[in-house]
Amino acid sequence: SVFIRERDFNQKGYEYLRKKQYHDAIEIFKINAALHPNSDNVFDSLADGYLRSGDSLNAFINYNKALELNSGNKRAKDFTSKYSKKQSI
Repeated sequence: SVFIRERDFNQKGYEYLRKKQYHDAIEIFKINAALHPNSDNVFDSLADGYLRSGDSLNAFINYNKALELNSGNKRAKDFTSKYSKKQSI
């Protein structure tokens, strides 16, 4: 539907992130991921929300999902690589 646009949900989620309303942002990003399960961008945004809220494990999980959908996602590559190294220490 033209009324359920990925970009609109992402913008709303980032509005909440800017206000440090992490729970609300994450919920918006989750809806967006459910509506657009083949978009690496929605999982990247969801990961960003988790990361800013202090939940690095869920950030890692969602950055991995973003990488599955787009192996060229630089932010997801950087985070998952650093996270994996940190966990192996």
